Amino acid sequence: MMKTNTSFTRKTAALLCLCSLISTCLFSQRVKRKGTEPIDISKQKRSGANVKAFTMAQLVGKWQEIARDSKTNITISFTDTIFLNFVDNNTVFTKQGNETSMKGEAAIDGSTNELIAAADVYTIVSVTDSVLVLDNQEKILHTLKKTNQFLYETFDKRKDGQH
Repeated sequence: MMKTNTSFTRKTAALLCLCSLISTCLFSQRVKRKGTEPIDISKQKRSGANVKAFTMAQLVGKWQEIARDSKTNITISFTDTIFLNFVDNNTVFTKQGNETSMKGEAAIDGSTNELIAAADVYTIVSVTDSVLVLDNQEKILHTLKKTNQFLYETFDKRKDGQH
């Protein structure tokens, strides 16, 4: 009769179970932005026939949030104003409230009108020469107005031009 090494077999089985458990946990982790719920954007895709084509050229310039509403037309008060500065067709600086500014890529998915602005994702609802309406995909609509100068850029400016 052949003698088997049960200690080696048990250790191997335990090691295999542990590796399986760890790999399952690792692959189930998803990176998400702090304070937000994950969004499955694949469910929100619309057919190409119903989508207006927006371009990055329409967005070049400075946009400052002036209103925030729920999708049920309830006005939401806010103190963390969104500032978007599209410096060209693929670069944006984003700032929210008193947070630091973030530079990143800007792009529009033409089939869904999803705007990627640095780390933020919005759906473009409408764009005119002076007003941009964005859906943050969390049931909130952000209305931004095009401006030559952000509000925070006017702070601490002396009338005589000296600092």
